[in-house]
Amino acid sequence: MQRLARPNAAQDLAELVAEVASKKASAAHRTVRGENEKRKARGRNSMVSLIVVFWMYVILFATIGAMRGWARELLVAFSVILALFITSVVENFVPIIGPILASNATFSSGCGAC
Repeated sequence: MQRLARPNAAQDLAELVAEVASKKASAAHRTVRGENEKRKARGRNSMVSLIVVFWMYVILFATIGAMRGWARELLVAFSVILALFITSVVENFVPIIGPILASNATFSSGCGAC
């Protein structure tokens, strides 16, 4: 701090700030690089599993439903279960729908042969 008492205090301050910033940047770079190397060594990546996201949304919407009221929440839960049941029945027992869904056909063009 004795450097700041000289006539070139502004320049010295700028140099000091640049020095501290470069040390922090290099330390942060070393930390990130080290974390990436650790992740590669473990064979993992940093993505969140889709199942984790699903359960986070389930908890979020359950909380919102609890605030709205349990009667409405039970109605919505029953509707979701019924929709899953109907989808399963249609996929398994309607002869036209099952093969279409199994072949991963897209309905974007409106023509199956196009």
